[in-house]
Amino acid sequence: MRRDSLSYGLLRWILPIGIGAVAVVSGITYGAARSVLLSNLESSINVINDVAATQASAYFRQRQSELKTLCEISRFRDHYMTVEYDLKAEANIHRDEIKLLLKRFSDRTQVYLRLRYQDPSGNRIVEILNEDQYSPVLSQRDVKMQPAPPSLEKGEVHISKILNESGILNSFVRYSTPFIDDSGEFRGALILDASLSPIHAILKKMSTEGRSSILIRNTTKKSDGARAQRTKDSILIETPILGTPWSIATTNDHQELLRPLRIVGRAALATVIISTLIMIVLVTRQVKELLDPLTSLANSVREFGKGKLSLQAEETGSPEIASLASTFNQMASGLKKMNDDLRNSEARYRNAIEQSPYAIVSLNREFEINLWNAKSTELFGYSDQEAQGHSLDIILETKALEEFIRQASEYGTVDQIQTKGHTHEGKVLDISISLSAQKDDAGTPYGWLAILIDETEQRRLQSRLMQAEKMNAIGNLLAGVAHELNNPLAAVIGFADLVNHLPSNSEEKEDLNHLYASALRCRDIVQGLLQFARQEKTALKRVSLNKAVQKTLALLEYRIAKSEGIRLETNFDPSEPEIAADFQKIQQVLVNLITNAIDALNSHLGERLIAITTKKTQNACQLIVYDSGPGVSSEKLATLFDPFVTTKLAGKGTGLGLSISKQIVEEASGTLILDESVTQGTGFLAAFPPCPEDLPSSEMEGELPPPSPGKNVLVVDDEARVAKLMVRFLSEDGLDAVAAHTPKSALGMLENDSFDLIITDVDMGKVKGTEIFRAARKAQPNTVVIFVTGNILNPSLSQELTEYDAPVITKPFLRTDFLRVVRFTLREAAFKKLEEPAIKQTS
Repeated sequence: MRRDSLSYGLLRWILPIGIGAVAVVSGITYGAARSVLLSNLESSINVINDVAATQASAYFRQRQSELKTLCEISRFRDHYMTVEYDLKAEANIHRDEIKLLLKRFSDRTQVYLRLRYQDPSGNRIVEILNEDQYSPVLSQRDVKMQPAPPSLEKGEVHISKILNESGILNSFVRYSTPFIDDSGEFRGALILDASLSPIHAILKKMSTEGRSSILIRNTTKKSDGARAQRTKDSILIETPILGTPWSIATTNDHQELLRPLRIVGRAALATVIISTLIMIVLVTRQVKELLDPLTSLANSVREFGKGKLSLQAEETGSPEIASLASTFNQMASGLKKMNDDLRNSEARYRNAIEQSPYAIVSLNREFEINLWNAKSTELFGYSDQEAQGHSLDIILETKALEEFIRQASEYGTVDQIQTKGHTHEGKVLDISISLSAQKDDAGTPYGWLAILIDETEQRRLQSRLMQAEKMNAIGNLLAGVAHELNNPLAAVIGFADLVNHLPSNSEEKEDLNHLYASALRCRDIVQGLLQFARQEKTALKRVSLNKAVQKTLALLEYRIAKSEGIRLETNFDPSEPEIAADFQKIQQVLVNLITNAIDALNSHLGERLIAITTKKTQNACQLIVYDSGPGVSSEKLATLFDPFVTTKLAGKGTGLGLSISKQIVEEASGTLILDESVTQGTGFLAAFPPCPEDLPSSEMEGELPPPSPGKNVLVVDDEARVAKLMVRFLSEDGLDAVAAHTPKSALGMLENDSFDLIITDVDMGKVKGTEIFRAARKAQPNTVVIFVTGNILNPSLSQELTEYDAPVITKPFLRTDFLRVVRFTLREAAFKKLEEPAIKQTS
């Protein structure tokens, strides 16, 4: 074996190990001797404590026995019974006897500091004090004392802890017992304060020599036998006194006992120290020779670990160490090459992820985020530091995340799951998620790579495109249906309106009301479809919400209260909230909301109530329609205002009411929402901005203007029934009206007669109403013309009519609406005729 080998160097440790073994043996010997001495000391203390505890227990039992003996004396019972019967003289005699009895007992025993007999309230009756133990001031003072709880049974004794009171020279223990009469009533108590000075005298005699002390004290911890507490320099042994809450505690300082042993220990210690010094010298020399090459290699490894991958260790020292350094150098070169390749690969990987147009998230096996690229931050609003360590629950709902994890765990991959996500600010996104497992060389998954694509805008555009295509199809359909349907519907509604105003019996009146309401329902359905397909803006005027509600209820109140049996409440704001809107369209919103409320209450078994409220706040005017029906389920909230979506049974609704109402309210710059604060029933809240001060009032809100009787009117319509209806309306309004059923006959009548007003249908086959307009103006320039049409969805026709100075009445129409336009038109024509002479005089 060579001297410079590592094995030879390690063998030289035997000598230091031998020295160490000697030191260990010396220490063990010293410890064993010390343990034997202390064990003997503890045994001696236990014997002393047992004797002291036995004598103390006898002392305390004697005191308890004496208290019980005193309680059995009949004088105490005689005293409290005479007190009860208010025999004061006899009570005083018994009290003096008790006092003499207690005095003699105290003088005989010489162990009591105080003997006290007191009433149930704690007031002193008799008290005997040991004057040698009490200060003069304390002996003159009477205080109430609570001995034991009155709940003690007769004959039971209450023992206090060890007491030390101000003014009393020695510590003492208080014994007390209650007096209980035959009926179980608490009559007073007898209290004996027993001095502990006899116990202290016993303990003093038994105290061991040296630095030790023995005393009686309250037991710190309940135990059936002696309990020892050892410290470095002393031992405390506590022996319980049977039958009491106290124990005998002996403390002994064993430093004197261990002094000879300590001298031997010092000698052994000196030997160990000398041996250790010799060992240190030898080991230091040998270790230095052995570890210098290892230290150099360790320093090289340390620097390599700090990132100096090109570092090479010195191949010096023993052959074993030199071979180890050579192996390390080879490993370092290989690691450097692998690290360079890894860094280049990671840079390419990181750059690809950061530059990706999609959000890419890497997850560990527990689906916690450990990679979060820039697109993820841009899309969801969480920085890389905020996202690290979190689950995908920061961007996905719990149910979606659970399903996502289930599919990933079951199939190992997820391909374009469509779900909802949310950003840091709470914005909801439509996202597509794809996920694949990341596996090591053995094929074991160690993580997941998720790609998240925001499809919110794409889905919104798709939805808009589908909606536009659907609306285009509906518009094309309605454009063809409206014209054909509006002409006969105009006749039905008009004649129903006329007949409804004729006198009739109650049964006929009810039938006419049903006919008229059904005709209006048909008109509302057609107008709703037209309004939905047309989606054009109208001129806004000042509208009073209170008046709009009142006029709408005039149409529906009979159905609500009489026919349906629903209680109606109205709460109008006295400040008359006004908005900028179209009066008839606001009425349409009210009709839709009230009709929905009626339908909701039809099958409702509880309270049937509809409440309509108008309210003016600082920044808005509100219209609230509430019903006490079953409410709207949470599943239908998302599509509540979508077109063609209805919550009613099949055949009960078109699904356009709320959609059209929302459109009308938004035209007036307002909002229509479901009032989510309503917990029972359904409430819709329409909020509008206050009406501008300079906006004129809606003429439709007012009453009809006065008629203009005697005017000549020509009605032109190829639908004979509609023409007859308009002539009937005009004749009953005092006008001289005639009808022409073809454009040719109308043109002939214009050549032969003069008319103040011409009402003409627009679409009458080859000849249009616009030709009638031009012919009338050519024959008589001041002739007033009104167009009537049911083809309101024809965009080219609507554009053409805007070029003519003439109002337009759309079919179907009500008698009141028709006459309103006629009267306004004739009145404006009359004003113009009055203004023309004045203009000529001025010029």
